[in-house]
Amino acid sequence: MPSDEKYRINTTLPAYHLKWLKVWAFLKGTTKTTLASNTLQARIEANIVLIKEMTEERAKVLGISSEELIDKIINNEEEID
Repeated sequence: MPSDEKYRINTTLPAYHLKWLKVWAFLKGTTKTTLASNTLQARIEANIVLIKEMTEERAKVLGISSEELIDKIINNEEEID
């Protein structure tokens, strides 16, 4: 996945969270879509060390390298474990 490309995903939110997302976006002067995207990106960045540690641990259990596991996940391979 090239880092300069943008990808679209679909998600669902409970009504409670959607309400506060709309309020927060309004107060920040942005759209709820932009705010949701920025928030998701920030959470991934904040957890990247943990995500990498979890990948290492899972790969070790599976007897493969973390790079192999990431490739399997990215390529949506059915048989991972």
